[in-house]
Amino acid sequence: GIEAGHLGFVMALIISSLVNVVLFFRCFEIGYFEPFMRGGEPHSAPVEPGYGAPTVQEAPVEMLFALLTTALLVLLLGLFSGQIVTRVIHQALPAVLG
Repeated sequence: GIEAGHLGFVMALIISSLVNVVLFFRCFEIGYFEPFMRGGEPHSAPVEPGYGAPTVQEAPVEMLFALLTTALLVLLLGLFSGQIVTRVIHQALPAVLG
């Protein structure tokens, strides 16, 4: 970091983080504040059925199952990441390195 005299790396991280923030919040701006192209109305405006934004339908059970399974696996990986590192990765490193 700065203490080690690597100011260029620190500045690159700060600039890339700022660019990431701008691009990330641009998604929210498009999703909530720009008009829908077919109807010309903002997303928050009431829309009659058949005009403007398409009606929202519930996803099929297969899609919900896949989404919930993925979410559960991500949570489990986060909760048990310490054990994964100590039991799997640390054991595999000596074999890979030497």
